[in-house]
Amino acid sequence: MAKKTDTMLASFVIGPGRMKTERTSRPGPGDGLLLKTLYSGVCGSDRRQLASAEAGQRKIIGHEIVGEVVDASGQFAEWIGRRVGIAPRLGCGTCGPCRRGHPNICDKLRVIGYQLPGGFAQFVAVPGEAVVKGNVVELPAQLDAKVAALAEPLSCVLNGLGLSHVEPDTSVLVLGAGPMGQMFVIMARSLTKDVYVVEPESKRRDFALAHGAKEAFASESGGMPAADITIVACSSPQAYELALRAAPPGGTIDLFGGLADGIKIDSNYLHYRQLTLHGTAGSTPAQFAHALRALTENPKLADIITDVIPFRALPSAMSSIEGTGKLSLKTLLDPWKL
Repeated sequence: MAKKTDTMLASFVIGPGRMKTERTSRPGPGDGLLLKTLYSGVCGSDRRQLASAEAGQRKIIGHEIVGEVVDASGQFAEWIGRRVGIAPRLGCGTCGPCRRGHPNICDKLRVIGYQLPGGFAQFVAVPGEAVVKGNVVELPAQLDAKVAALAEPLSCVLNGLGLSHVEPDTSVLVLGAGPMGQMFVIMARSLTKDVYVVEPESKRRDFALAHGAKEAFASESGGMPAADITIVACSSPQAYELALRAAPPGGTIDLFGGLADGIKIDSNYLHYRQLTLHGTAGSTPAQFAHALRALTENPKLADIITDVIPFRALPSAMSSIEGTGKLSLKTLLDPWKL
């Protein structure tokens, strides 16, 4: 259990593209839990939050959180000492999407690391409603906390695969082989043998081939197949456009990677080719729990973690997704690393 102190280190977003790590007041558990952050994943959506921040803002982001419960309000005292992962999306519980089992697209959605303080800090307060609604999930005893930090992005991948109805007789084309694309490759391969990748970076293509892809292509001109399901696993307008060109009549397209600005789509193209087009927005607590189980069952997923960094390296990791000559996929913040 962590030793109690009045302060902690945290990295604040303070303006467009600007972060500052400093010592600040440590929160209490409030009506819920206080976590000692063990790891917090760095996500492309965190980079978009940083880029679009307002001047003068002061906000702790980071929504891919694994921690140890070190304090709790009285009604949740039994959680103290447990290692947990956080499904960060809190639905209201009463709107249409929530009533249909989709709190991730709640009309009044609040997200830890967006509207609520997140995991780029040594401690995180988790509201009591998150415990009640199943957003706090105890880690399997055999699962390393570092690997468990993949549960949140993996849960989003599971949501996307379910929405696309990937089955044993379907083929899947993944556009982009960054950390999310690699998760799609590994999990799709557990459902079907025909998984293909388009990725310009050779090291990422090699990684995908070693982790289940049947073939990997540098671009669409290299003999890329038309697959039943096309997944855009990167935040690229060009990849969105490629997905529309690549999908065969009757195909399904998952626009998984978010964009800062949308693109225009020809509705007649969808209509006459009878395409199914959908997005994927986060995940549910049930999918988060499923992701933790998948991480215990599929050791290949752990290979996606390539970098574990301290606070001092966080601004650099947040400023760019470009590689440094080595294979770079998933980066985790260890807020206790010197």
